Amino acid sequence: MTREKQFLTRLKETKEKDLDVLLKPEYRGIWESAINNYSDSAHFVYELLQNADDTKAEWVDFHLEKSGLWFKHNGSISFSITDPDNQEKDKKTGNLGHINAITAIGFSNKPDEPDSQKIGKFGIGFKAVFAYTMSPHIYDENFNFKLENYIVPIEVSENPKRNKGETLFYFPFDHQNKSKENAYGEIEDKLDSLYQPILFLSNLKKITWKSKEKKGIYFKKPIKTEQFDDIRADLIEVESTKNNIQIKQRKWLFSTAIPNDEYKSQHRVYVGILINDHNELKKAENQYNIFCFFPTKETANLGFIIQAPFLLTGSRHNIKAGENWNKKMIELLATLAARSLPIIKLIGEKEKTFLLNDNILSLIPYQEDTYNEDNNNISYKPFYKKIIDKLKSDQLLPGRNGKYYKSVNSYWASDPGLANLFTDHQISNLMKNPNSGLVFVSRGQKYISQADKALEIYINSIIFETLDLKKLLRRIDHSFMEAQTDEWILNFYIYLAGRKAIWDDKDRFVLKLPIILNQNRKAVVPFKNSTSSPTIFLPSDRSTSYDTIYKLFTEDEDALDFFKSLGIGLPDTRSEILNTILPQFNQKFISIEKDKTIEYFELFLSYYNTCPSSSQIDYVNELKNHSFIAAINLNNPENITFLKPENVYIMNDSMLQYFANTNTFYFLDVNYYSKFINSSLKESLFNFLE
Repeated sequence: MTREKQFLTRLKETKEKDLDVLLKPEYRGIWESAINNYSDSAHFVYELLQNADDTKAEWVDFHLEKSGLWFKHNGSISFSITDPDNQEKDKKTGNLGHINAITAIGFSNKPDEPDSQKIGKFGIGFKAVFAYTMSPHIYDENFNFKLENYIVPIEVSENPKRNKGETLFYFPFDHQNKSKENAYGEIEDKLDSLYQPILFLSNLKKITWKSKEKKGIYFKKPIKTEQFDDIRADLIEVESTKNNIQIKQRKWLFSTAIPNDEYKSQHRVYVGILINDHNELKKAENQYNIFCFFPTKETANLGFIIQAPFLLTGSRHNIKAGENWNKKMIELLATLAARSLPIIKLIGEKEKTFLLNDNILSLIPYQEDTYNEDNNNISYKPFYKKIIDKLKSDQLLPGRNGKYYKSVNSYWASDPGLANLFTDHQISNLMKNPNSGLVFVSRGQKYISQADKALEIYINSIIFETLDLKKLLRRIDHSFMEAQTDEWILNFYIYLAGRKAIWDDKDRFVLKLPIILNQNRKAVVPFKNSTSSPTIFLPSDRSTSYDTIYKLFTEDEDALDFFKSLGIGLPDTRSEILNTILPQFNQKFISIEKDKTIEYFELFLSYYNTCPSSSQIDYVNELKNHSFIAAINLNNPENITFLKPENVYIMNDSMLQYFANTNTFYFLDVNYYSKFINSSLKESLFNFLE
């Protein structure tokens, strides 16, 4: 008999003696506590996975039959046994055999860790299998045995289902208080609903399972690993297949080792984020449960995954409150989460993707008042504090096209349309804040204000200022407008057209800003003083002395409707003549070029011929008060003088003889008006002059 066989025989004898006490009715609570410690009985599935990972298994397989559950893995560490007489010493040194541990209660090989962290070493967790079976069987390279009465190892024959290099478990459904049908259904449901079961295990990469009706796969594939100082970044692809429906996800896991000078265990803490097919940060569909190797039932109102070796309650569903260890884990995780943000940004920049995007708002904690700080509850407030401090201090706020801004250079638009209109360069110029720009452009301030007031308050606390259209309009000047492209200005007008409340309010201040470009592409104020008197008009077929809107803009129907709704129309000829043109004829030798005066005179004549007859007398009377007729004196015919009509004569032979010897009379300069005299307008001209 080998030494190990001798140890197994002696261990069996020892456990049979222990039964004399442990099976007494007054000690029955020990077993009930060990077996029923989990409200979710099938939680033992997670314990089996942890056991397999501890043995360096890369895959496991569950085969669920109506009569029992088969479980096997390819772990390289086989079952061991140590001298039953030296168990206390072996426990302290970490050398206790696996069979010794599985036949005990709360007797683990991890002396340096708190009891709640002793996962996967055949401790309390494994005892949960006794809720389904009274005789679990174990087959591996060195031992084939079953457990009877919870703790007694009985040697059995080898099982042909086990291949070389595998460890095989069989859990027959022979419990007197659990029917085979119930056992089958509960375990099938558990296998079908495992959530990220191998995400934080060191070695296990694949789980396969099947029952009579269903089957599934859980798979983990490392894609790449990068190191950033003491933080390791792992890109992981996880896959699950249930009833031939395949679900794939990719996650970045950021981790750092727990400092050895403070903690003796060799664990890591993790923060994980989900990414989409475009390598961009993906909004979390639900708040993640906290992981302690496997998911607990505790949530922290976070949109990212956190994992640490927490101290858990007996059922392993919740984190123990008031424990200094757990508080330190939260502090470590919060620091890691904050430090991961610039790494997420850096990875995205290196890969030319937008990994860190506006979806960060759906991941980070932004409601400070939801986090309690007392010994009766775990407080996750460190996540709020450390993340908001990092966002305020670093250049992390996501803008457009992969740009990021510091808090002092960041602006938040009232709506996405405004963000689409104004570029970051324009924002920098208008706000007199170099290298600044818009952030969170897909999340308009007005919408967020209505949908989530707490988020609006949070964003306002990490940016420099919120911008709406009125704030920007008040900063627009002539030079800004003239520097913009025709395409942008046209979009600007169309944008304004859809926001009548901005420019048609009580003050109508927009109408007093230089936002309209004239025919020379110079910015002008469309209205001065009274908003009922425009200073610029729509282009017309005739020439005019007024400013008219740059013609390209009026060729767009939407922009044209906007100009009309402002109250801008075609020039008013009578108003233009009386208020703008005639005042220029205020001296004898005016500085107006001849072509312009002829153009003006043609306008005078045209309006006279087309205006209503009821208006002609008033119009003529107005003209009589201005010196607009080009006249000459016979003694100095080279000098043209502009006089009132009453001081000018139309020249004929009789008039020439009569005024031949005087120099105080002036005649119409027919050469000046030859354009009209030598055309079909001659008759009309003299009718007008008379």
